[in-house]
Amino acid sequence: RVWITVVRQPDDTNRAQFLAACIEAGFVPEIAYETADPLTSLGLVSAGLGLATVQESLRDAAPAGIVFRDLPWFKRSVEIHLAWRRNDRRAVVADLRRAVGSRQ
Repeated sequence: RVWITVVRQPDDTNRAQFLAACIEAGFVPEIAYETADPLTSLGLVSAGLGLATVQESLRDAAPAGIVFRDLPWFKRSVEIHLAWRRNDRRAVVADLRRAVGSRQ
């Protein structure tokens, strides 16, 4: 089976983590396409060009006919950061900053 991966930066660990998980699961994937973002990957999947790993949150954005399945052998986590505009005084921003313990 042909795989599609997302490469965000030259030193991105996504591909390395994916390859390591595949090898641990007992196979080496044939990676035929690398995309800049997961929505492009879904487009290639929709065109019948391969399989891709994408986050579940993209399910609603996927073209019709795309099937999502959990991959219990691929445990990936990502860091999430809160970003806001400096000196933004809106209450919602203050609430979020308090929730994450920001002092800035």
